[in-house]
Amino acid sequence: MSLEDLTTDQLLAKAKEMESSHTLVQTLAKDPEARTLFQRFMKKKNPALAIPEIDSEDRMMKVIEEERGERKKLEDKIREDEVRRRVEHERAAVQSKYKLNDEDMKGVEALMIKTDANPEPIPYYDAAARVFQASRTASVPTPSLLRPPTYSMPEKEVWSKGIGNPAQLNRIAMEQAFQAFNDIKGGKVAS
Repeated sequence: MSLEDLTTDQLLAKAKEMESSHTLVQTLAKDPEARTLFQRFMKKKNPALAIPEIDSEDRMMKVIEEERGERKKLEDKIREDEVRRRVEHERAAVQSKYKLNDEDMKGVEALMIKTDANPEPIPYYDAAARVFQASRTASVPTPSLLRPPTYSMPEKEVWSKGIGNPAQLNRIAMEQAFQAFNDIKGGKVAS
């Protein structure tokens, strides 16, 4: 049934019925945020529909997104170049500091790469170079002949009186301990 087939009364009834929907649409159209959503919905349903506000905003956002993509690529390239320069500088500084040749630097860099043989790589050139040099330095052997410690009587004139007499040695030890305590307490420095 089309509108042409309706009588005047039926048309008025239909208009009254649609009035609340029309009021809602008008209210939404006046709200800028709701209007944009409403226009986007209409554009989604009919992409060929020309809505200048939405079309110009979409074109502008496309240009902005392209510019952002290009800027991000440039920032990434600059960051990568800066990291490369820093790594090359650190590499040269370590090579100079530890007097390493290119072959040695390959060994240092091998310590910095995670592999099955090296599950915990060293993240810094300086630390890796120190480990590399330490691994190439022969350890100092422990002497096979150990000498027993030798003891000599300190301050013979003080302690010689107590030799052979444990009680006298104990008394001398107590006197020496009190004298050392008093020297420390009085701030006297040992010479």
